[in-house]
Amino acid sequence: MCTLFNILMVLSVIISGDIAALSIHQIIKDNTVFMTAIHAVFLDPLFLAAGAYIGVYTIYRLMLLSRKRMA
Repeated sequence: MCTLFNILMVLSVIISGDIAALSIHQIIKDNTVFMTAIHAVFLDPLFLAAGAYIGVYTIYRLMLLSRKRMA
């Protein structure tokens, strides 16, 4: 089960990084560097889902690490 969570984490990082990079590339290519254009990436549901998983997974791993150090 832990391997599945790790694989999902890697995929989430790849997906969110790819979406962010493609969005920034398009903004630079179109020469429209405005704050509203950059923040439009947050409207992508796949980006939000991947980012949410990254956040939850990171907190989970930190909790496991803290538990190991206390034991």
